[in-house]
Formats: sequence, structure tokens, C-alpha cells
Amino acid sequence: MIFHKIPEIAMLNFLISKIAISAARVQGSLQMAQQMAQTSDEDNSAIPVCPLHVGDLFDTLDSLKKACREYAIRTLFEFKTLRSGTTRYEIACKFDGCSWRLYAASIGGAGNKFRVRTHSCDHSCTGIQQLGHQQATAKFIADWILPTVKVNPRYRPIDIKRDVKTRLGIDISKSKAFRAKERALELLHGTHKAAYKQMPKYVADIERNNPNSVATLESTSENQFKRVFICYGASAMGIAHCRPLLGLDGTHLKTRYQGILLTATGVDAHGQLFPLAWAVVDAENNDNWLWMLRFLHQVLEQSAPHFLEPTVSPFCVEV
Repeated sequence: MIFHKIPEIAMLNFLISKIAISAARVQGSLQMAQQMAQTSDEDNSAIPVCPLHVGDLFDTLDSLKKACREYAIRTLFEFKTLRSGTTRYEIACKFDGCSWRLYAASIGGAGNKFRVRTHSCDHSCTGIQQLGHQQATAKFIADWILPTVKVNPRYRPIDIKRDVKTRLGIDISKSKAFRAKERALELLHGTHKAAYKQMPKYVADIERNNPNSVATLESTSENQFKRVFICYGASAMGIAHCRPLLGLDGTHLKTRYQGILLTATGVDAHGQLFPLAWAVVDAENNDNWLWMLRFLHQVLEQSAPHFLEPTVSPFCVEV
């Protein structure tokens, strides 16, 4: 008899454990809702209140979508998009059978302004039961962390993930936190692609407005960035008063387009490092080093010709 009861006991224990897990999830959702309510009372800036009443006017479709995301995250439900165009925007609760729905339309002759036409604000569902949220996109998180990134550019993805969990009650992946950080930086400083397009003008401005500077940009046959060398005039004049010693080093760039940063550093009279010049290249090889050393020779010949005299015997150290 004992051997016949073992499967039944195992099945009973399995069902009990499943019930316990379900109860824990419900309890966790209630605690999460209470925590979010307390957070909202203590910090009203975490998510601005968005009532979404009939007649509400929004300047753009993006501002309307942002308000809907904020409202959904604040009230612990997810929605699906039924229609989204230049003149109409309609969403409904993600759960089948729920009556919550919002419809907005553009105002004729008012550009991109949208007005909420109908809004069934009552839910007949229980809301979400998980810590994730469909409306918590990388774009939404980027807008939410933008003030913090502006003050603290070193805001780490792991800290973003923690703050989103603490203040919004949402669990996001580390990769989404990283994408949100990248988007926030782009909103503040522009994209890397746009910055590379400004390189020719930047190099020309340096040589035109900064006397004694040496700046050179090379492009590929497809008119893409290849390498750049920059030595500012102040560094070129200052190296004349440094010791006849140059330190060369290279390091990897961890940006979107990567590359190698080559640097030339001197030593001043106090024994402190003195930055002379730098270059960004595609790889650390003999061709790129020789290319940089030619411009370094030009800088020394122009601003510190006594370094090149045989009696001085300067030497170079690669770290």
C-alpha cells in the first residue's frame, strides 16, 4: 500500500506547492501596489499624475502616448494599441473582456494636436500580476531618467534597474536599462553618427581659431571616418617647457563605433603628466602609429625644435 500512495502524496505536495506559489504572487502584487502608492505619496515626481479625461488636449501624438504609458504604469495595467495613425489613436486594456478603452483624434486645423474623445476608465480585470510591464519601454525609461542622467552622466544601468524597481515597482532587464541610458545621452548630446558628420567642421575650426594647433582628418573612399589627429595649440607651446620625454599609449574605445585612442604625453618640470596630442584610429598597428608619429614630429619641429637637436637626445617610451 505504501508504494501505491507515494505517487498520490507526491502529486498532493506538488498541488500544495503550486497553490502556495500562486498565493505568494498575489501577496507580492499587493505589496508592490502598496509600495508604489507609498512611493507616489512620498515622491510625486516619480510619475506625474495623468487623469486622461475626455476633452484632454495634447500637443503631439508622442505626448499622448507618453501620458497613456505613465497612466498604465501608475495604475498597474497594460494596454494594446488598436489604431495608431496621424489622425487617430485608440487603445484598450490588454486583458480580454475588460471595458477600459481610450480613443483620441487630431483636431482639424490645429497641426498635430490630439483631443481625447472617449475614455472608459473602469476596469473589469484584476490588472497585471507580474513585475514587468509592456509599456515600460526603453524610450519611456529614457525620458524618466533624463533629469538624473543630465546631472550624473555616469548613471550606471545597474543603478537604473534598481531605481526603476524601487520607485516604479517594475522589473526591467539590464539590457533595457543600457538602451535607455544610451537614448537619454542621445537626447542630451545627440547621436554618435551626427557627431561624426561634424568632424570635418570641427577639425577646420580648430586650425582656424586655435593658433599653433595641428588637426588632420582622413576619410575612406566611401567618405567614412578613418582616423583623426589633434594637437591643440596650448599643448604644442607647453611641450617646449617640458622634459624631453614622450610617453605613447593606446586604448580601446567602448563607444558604439569603437576604435583605438592613441595618446602622446609629456612630463612637465614638476614631474606631472602633460597631454600633448591624441589620435583616433581603427586599429593599433604600425601604419597608424607611423602616421601619428609624423604629425608629432611636425608639432615638435614647429613648437619645440630643440627637442630634435642631437645634443638633447630625446627618447620615446611606449607604455
